[in-house]
Amino acid sequence: DLQARAGLSRHSSIRNLGDTFNQMSDRIGALISNQRDLTNAVSHELRTPIARLSFELDMIDREADPDARKRLVEEMKSDVAELDGMASELLMYARLEHKSDDVALRAQDARGWLDSVVQHAAYEAGVSGVHCVVSECGVPQVRLHQRYMTRALLNLLQNAIRHAGDRVQVSLTSPAPQEYVLMVDDDGPGVPPADRERIFEPFIRLDESRDRGTGGTGLGLAIVSRVARWHNGTALATDSPLGGARFVISWKAV
Repeated sequence: DLQARAGLSRHSSIRNLGDTFNQMSDRIGALISNQRDLTNAVSHELRTPIARLSFELDMIDREADPDARKRLVEEMKSDVAELDGMASELLMYARLEHKSDDVALRAQDARGWLDSVVQHAAYEAGVSGVHCVVSECGVPQVRLHQRYMTRALLNLLQNAIRHAGDRVQVSLTSPAPQEYVLMVDDDGPGVPPADRERIFEPFIRLDESRDRGTGGTGLGLAIVSRVARWHNGTALATDSPLGGARFVISWKAV
């Protein structure tokens, strides 16, 4: 019974032991609840691409036109890619459940790192007609876990590109030694204040889109939040000077 708690007097000689058991019970209960929620969400999310694949397989057997069959094959490839992308996101999300204390943050050339991630998103930005730039880099070096923070920034860029009008910009500043603030701005519709916390939960989509071009996997911002926590930092959404949304990751390298 994970609701049971040890109730001990503050004068008890084993009070600390009781508190430790209570904390352990809280943690195990939360883990089980999170696992149950994630499993239910994954089951729901997998239904959409699998249903499309089933429909497309049925259609391709009936379709005689070569061009139409080719289009169906391309759509099936896209659905398989979506399933593969979801599996990769889930693995990354699960990997970030616990921080490994023996993995240190390392110094990176700040501008070079920003430019490389923006370049990685350049193709998607070009297809969407969005101009994606580094607007400010206020530090020569930044301390981070390169793989995880790169994934977080790329997720923010992809999210911004999907919703932007025609501009996305990235900035990195350091308000104090070893403290960093990474911001991604867009000129899209923004995020309503009431939704600015829940969008970092797994499988939350404000538009509930299932379109291949705009739906995403629903895990991108949840991974951003976990990467921020992994760096002992925070992730939040607010208003952007560009008129859309601003996503901010703040952390302190220790």
